[in-house]
Amino acid sequence: MVFAERKMIFRICCILLVANLSAYSQSTSNPSSGNPKTVNILQLLWHQLTWKINQDETYKKAQRYEYGDGVQENEAEALKWYKRSYKLGNEKAGIRLALIYLKKNSLDKNKAEAVAILKKLSEHGNADARKIYEAYLHNNISTP
Repeated sequence: MVFAERKMIFRICCILLVANLSAYSQSTSNPSSGNPKTVNILQLLWHQLTWKINQDETYKKAQRYEYGDGVQENEAEALKWYKRSYKLGNEKAGIRLALIYLKKNSLDKNKAEAVAILKKLSEHGNADARKIYEAYLHNNISTP
């Protein structure tokens, strides 16, 4: 989702919330509350929007540190932000995290975590993760 789309969704949510609160407060004695169903829907939309923004922003920050885009290249920082993004559900971040962990100089525990990430993503239908996972298994007789 591009920034302009996010901004538009945010504006729509705000307009709907204000309109809902205004209309509902005119019809009830409690002006501080809105129609509970509409408010719940708007809250759900808001959480979905902020979750997606956080997921995207943490992934972009990780990429900046990995490639040195506007900041000094820093693999440790990139890993930190890829982990955060992956925990938020970003599959691309999980794949990047796994690929960094699978580097030749990586520790065995990191390789084991990489294999676990790729296996999980593969089981959830991520074709890219499946290809990397299968290639890793093919090139290594046993998984770490």
